[in-house]
Amino acid sequence: MNQIYAQIAMYLTNFENHKSQTVYEKSLILKTWTFSFLNNFLMLLYIAFIKRNVDGCLDTDENGVYTLNQNNLCANELAI
Repeated sequence: MNQIYAQIAMYLTNFENHKSQTVYEKSLILKTWTFSFLNNFLMLLYIAFIKRNVDGCLDTDENGVYTLNQNNLCANELAI
């Protein structure tokens, strides 16, 4: 996905009308960094803040069977 996001960032930056090469490069760097950050960390943000309200959190019991966590904390899933 990073390769696809890099192509999208390049396309969007080329579509803009920058006055100098420096402004162009700064815009490209910002878009590339933003797409890369979202690609790498969006799932962690989802698990930490949204998943407990939408799907619930999984936990393992003493036998290793996955069950829904009763206290709604997704710390185990974040650790994995």
